[in-house]
Amino acid sequence: MQQGLPPHAVHVACHRRCTRFRSLIGFSPVQENQSHSRTSGTVRGLHFQRGPFAQAKLVRALKGRIFDVAVDIRPLSSSFGRWVGIELSAERGDALFIPAGFAHGFCTLEANSEIAYLVDTPYSP
Repeated sequence: MQQGLPPHAVHVACHRRCTRFRSLIGFSPVQENQSHSRTSGTVRGLHFQRGPFAQAKLVRALKGRIFDVAVDIRPLSSSFGRWVGIELSAERGDALFIPAGFAHGFCTLEANSEIAYLVDTPYSP
């Protein structure tokens, strides 16, 4: 699900977006992660957690642009192995919601891109 937001202070945008997603689909973030990549073309992922530690994520670009990818890795899913990719940019203020049970990764399309993603389950190694 892609969601565009008007430019606001980061904490205000996060609050409004999280509230909107919580009311629509029950997304309740417990942790925010951030990533900074100095060079364009940096690939990060595919990351995932299994079982009770599987995480739903709300991903957005704080600075720059990324090509964001989610892959369904739920073995019993009718869409197992299918993926979606979308460009996210800080300028547009859009975001991608990724359900639990999906692997996530991205490639930076601009130097010095910064990414934030909210998750609904704490990280567990």
